[in-house]
Amino acid sequence: MAAKFDYTTTIRRLSFNYPLLPTLVTQIVFWCICYAVLGMLIYFNIQGFTASYPMAVESNFTPIIFSAIVIGLFYGSMLGIIDFYLLSKWSKGKSLGRLIFLKTMVYFIALLIIFAFIQFIFWQPVFLPIYFPKAAIFNDKAWSNYFLMLAVFTLLMNLFISVFTQINKKFGPGVLLPFILGKYVQPQIEERAFIFLDLKSSTTHAENLGHKQYSQLIRDCFLDINNVSTSYNAEIYQYVGDEVVLSWLVNKRMNIAACFDFYFECQKVFQQRKKYYHDKFGLLPEFKAGLHCGIVTCVEVGDIKREIAYHGDPLNVAARILAKCNENNADIIFTSSIQEKIDSLSYAYEEIGHVLLKGKNKPVLIYKISEGRTLNLPGNS
Repeated sequence: MAAKFDYTTTIRRLSFNYPLLPTLVTQIVFWCICYAVLGMLIYFNIQGFTASYPMAVESNFTPIIFSAIVIGLFYGSMLGIIDFYLLSKWSKGKSLGRLIFLKTMVYFIALLIIFAFIQFIFWQPVFLPIYFPKAAIFNDKAWSNYFLMLAVFTLLMNLFISVFTQINKKFGPGVLLPFILGKYVQPQIEERAFIFLDLKSSTTHAENLGHKQYSQLIRDCFLDINNVSTSYNAEIYQYVGDEVVLSWLVNKRMNIAACFDFYFECQKVFQQRKKYYHDKFGLLPEFKAGLHCGIVTCVEVGDIKREIAYHGDPLNVAARILAKCNENNADIIFTSSIQEKIDSLSYAYEEIGHVLLKGKNKPVLIYKISEGRTLNLPGNS
């Protein structure tokens, strides 16, 4: 039986494996639609003037729409590349308003470049015969009016796509469209793995650093974790104080070992940035983790503020076993639900035993990665 197509999972996988592709496709599709709409408005505007005044202005609908889509293709490709290679680096640490303004201005500069090519290279031999087949010339005044129309339209659309991309980032890849279409209005049943990451010695760090510098530490740690998450298909679910919750959709394509690889890759990144953290904060951040999987419901919650929420026992268990790390001198603890799904693992682990967690009637069997007996840690030879 063929596997059921899941839009969100597919988009996330493409986003993680080919990060440029979603940005490029979003910009190209958006601008092709925008300029096709603008082309239609120009065409109907020409037809309206022709019907209202004693003048004959010939225009063809199909070539106008085709040329508009071609412009959208080039403009969208340019913005997609700029967004991915340039603006993504500038966006870190910027306020939302400042980021939207910056993107809008950069997009508008890109428009001026495209427009210059159209005006001085392509207009006379290509676009003038398409839009105005019988026009021998196109004077400067007419050109200025069309430029203003195109500039105002594009500036507004630039603002719209900038806001749209920021909203899309809030939800994560592949979630916004199902959210708009109402997929999560009714609860959806999914099997997911959740990992809770919590900063060790957070109270001590907060007292030593003070509120402002401690917040900067958390922000930098979360950025590093974010960067690692994209390589392991981990979805950022929530940030709660100094804790971050990530999840994976459990299906036939998902290898549960990726959860462990993700955790140790985060540890590796913190070690690689040891000098940065010591110079700026006087410490090396370390995170403990609780890992569990099971059936949850996914549903849209809230009215004044809406978001996608997961409900179910797996989140409670993952949060509870996280507290067992200190008791068992462990960096990462996981449950038998995870252990049963392990086909092969590059890390030695050992059974801790059954523990009765708060709110549970039955004990839960938990495991930990064996201290000093890890095998083939990522990056080790």
